[in-house]
Order: sequence, then structure tokens, then C-alpha cells
Amino acid sequence: MAKWVWGGTTADFNPNSDTGWFSERVFAEQHPVGSTATVLQSGGFKSQRRKVTGLTKSASFKSALQTLFTGAGTFTLTDHNSASASCQILSLQWQEVLDASNLGATFRYEAELLKR
Repeated sequence: MAKWVWGGTTADFNPNSDTGWFSERVFAEQHPVGSTATVLQSGGFKSQRRKVTGLTKSASFKSALQTLFTGAGTFTLTDHNSASASCQILSLQWQEVLDASNLGATFRYEAELLKR
């Protein structure tokens, strides 16, 4: 199985949870209070999103993922099926996981992606 590649950086482990790309239907979204228009979007679909959760022991992968998030730029994501998509990280959360192997820190990440 191929490893995920996030903007040129290969993940040490593939995500252990992945929703795949999904879309949400839009019925009617209103503008914020004080706006002169009444309807922002009356139908159709929002941009596709994807939620992934995984682990990493690689400090360089953690740093690269954090840079992709804070840089707010668009990058190419290639998943384990070799499907590529241009996307952006909407949210990224880190949690240190206790590791009995003493081979360095292990981190769990949760990321929400937006397809561009």
C-alpha cells in the first residue's frame, strides 16, 4: 500500500481514520447581520471536505504538516490509492501519545481538509 504524501512530504504512517472526500448540500445560507444582501447561496454543494486522523513518530513530518497548515496555502495530497487532489488544511490538532518504546515522541493528529 502506498504512503500518503502531503505537499511533497511522505507520511511515516498512513492515517488510521479517513472519511474520504464528502460534500454537504446547501439549502439557503444567510448573510451576517447588517449585510445588504439576503441570501448568500441558495442551493448546490459546498466544496468537498475530508477528515483524517493518524499517528506520526517523525518530527520532520509533524513540522511539515504544521507548516502546510500555518502557511494557509494550497498543496497536493496523494492518498494510499494514489489519488491526488489540490487541497488546504482547515483545522489541525495535535496530541502527544504516551509511547512505551522510548524511541521518541509519538503524536496523534486530526486534520480537516478542503478540496480546491
